[in-house]
Amino acid sequence: MRLLIATCLSAGTLAACTSVQSSPSSSALAYVSDARVGTEVAEVCTSEASYAFRNTTDRTVIISVSGQDYLIETDEYCSELPGTLNLSAEVPEGKQCVSPGSELIAQATGSHAAGPLASGFKSRCRIKAIHEWDESQQRTTVASID
Repeated sequence: MRLLIATCLSAGTLAACTSVQSSPSSSALAYVSDARVGTEVAEVCTSEASYAFRNTTDRTVIISVSGQDYLIETDEYCSELPGTLNLSAEVPEGKQCVSPGSELIAQATGSHAAGPLASGFKSRCRIKAIHEWDESQQRTTVASID
């Protein structure tokens, strides 16, 4: 009976941790006022199956396509995006363009041990918006009164 209670308490604690992590981090939404965020675009087209990417958060990623950078924002929290090893997108058959409504597929690291965890975990993350990204712009900072 004690084991059953301990197991139930552990499951409840895990559920509580999961629900806390499902809200976006403040760093993930920091891009909203960033001067590097440019014009929203309708789509990004490439013949490549995967993307060069960087600066992943639980809601955003910067991808590079043909020398141009884009900030992609997902509809909601995307659990595997921050630690992703591979990033691809699911687009309609015959299309090569990613647009809002397409899904990013993020594969994050798994365990170093052999078995199902070794291949990593995948998340499907629906794209909310795509913006041009200009790294040459200065990051917007808020002045301090101190």
